[in-house]
Amino acid sequence: MLHTRNLSGMIEVDGHFYRWDLRREPQWCTADGFQGMLIGLCRPDSGGREALVLFPPPDRPALRARGYRHRPQIGRAELDRAVRTALAQGWDPAARGKPLHIDA
Repeated sequence: MLHTRNLSGMIEVDGHFYRWDLRREPQWCTADGFQGMLIGLCRPDSGGREALVLFPPPDRPALRARGYRHRPQIGRAELDRAVRTALAQGWDPAARGKPLHIDA
């Protein structure tokens, strides 16, 4: 059986639907140190502006019992908070333009 996980989907916030997709998992970068997860948000009904929400890196990477890092899980609460944060910081999903970079 093939193991699958959600890397994209839809979420409803305040009566509007938003499409999300995982752009980058938490990773180590030699120039910037440990970087958090990056999620892209957009409205499916309009070809408008996209929001790229960068989550802060965890205090320490999550490890499995044998010491291997596991992939992060994206919950509904994190997605809801990401959409609300983006809208609060001035993201207009119907407008055109470059993606808006937001720190959650």
